[in-house]
Amino acid sequence: MATLRERKLKGGKTSITAQITRRNPQYQESKTFDKPKTARAWATKREEEIDTEMRPACSRKSGVTRAVR
Repeated sequence: MATLRERKLKGGKTSITAQITRRNPQYQESKTFDKPKTARAWATKREEEIDTEMRPACSRKSGVTRAVR
């Protein structure tokens, strides 16, 4: 799950930083946005991409199952 942090800038504007962390394997990524809605959308999309990339290759193949004996 992503963490969203709000910061007040010198000019009075607000920025939102979305941070994604994974423990095993260790991974961290963050990006700053002007709007919370944009930050949430990016974080959701990136989490799905990261989870797909980190999934073992055998489970990514569609329609193929492994028999365990």
